[in-house]
Amino acid sequence: ATDPDPYRDAVRDAVAAGDQAKVVELSRLAKPVTLPPGFVSLLARNRAIPVERRREMLRAAVERRPGELSLLMALGTTYPANQTEWADDRVRWFQAAVGVAPTNVAALTNLGDALVDKGD
Repeated sequence: ATDPDPYRDAVRDAVAAGDQAKVVELSRLAKPVTLPPGFVSLLARNRAIPVERRREMLRAAVERRPGELSLLMALGTTYPANQTEWADDRVRWFQAAVGVAPTNVAALTNLGDALVDKGD
């Protein structure tokens, strides 16, 4: 009731019903530039959605709201931890998150973990 929107309601209903196929289908219809950043961040954390689609949604939302911590953190977490090959991508997004929120413990911790994965 506090966020009346047919698309977001459909996503919430699919999540509540545990209908991952419907969530994936709805993610294909998402227009991230029209969605609230927090909703994009939450939707993009759903691992049933292919990772490239999650990144695509998050990047589009970041273009609109480059200083949105939740989007930057969500982007960083789309890359696997403890893997050197993805460390540069994780470092980049978590550096941006720390730049936006320099005292945020989660951003600092994730950046530190990504730097360790990179061997730094």
